[in-house]
Amino acid sequence: MRKLLTKEGSANLLEVILITAIILMAAVYFFLGGNWMKLRMDHGNDSLAANTADSVARVNSNNGLNCVVDGCGSSGHCPHWSSLGYIGYFDNIGNKIVGEKPKGYNEYSTMEIGRQQYHGEPGTMVIKVIAKEGEIVVSWELGKQ
Repeated sequence: MRKLLTKEGSANLLEVILITAIILMAAVYFFLGGNWMKLRMDHGNDSLAANTADSVARVNSNNGLNCVVDGCGSSGHCPHWSSLGYIGYFDNIGNKIVGEKPKGYNEYSTMEIGRQQYHGEPGTMVIKVIAKEGEIVVSWELGKQ
């Protein structure tokens, strides 16, 4: 009975406050680290989508000589041709180039392709692909609303 009434080995007020502060600080750092990691992953996913769009466009267009849109057997006049070249938009769901602009799918607010930066709210931008005379240009622009 005497052991239950003694205060030996118990934590004092300063120790309780310090332990609580350490736990709160660890929780804040854990949250900030997770948020930072999510932003880095979103930025990486957008970069990967741009690389995939470029690769798919190269395959579809025979390195920029034909239409970039999947399944477009452009014999004669192609509907995807403009004065800029053959224009298509990357569909991130099917990993293919389509003729109609899809809804936005960017995950981060700042996207980069090479040294060019594009800005837009997440979920509003799509990748535009233009092929002309053996050159392929990939860029971000506003998606279908």
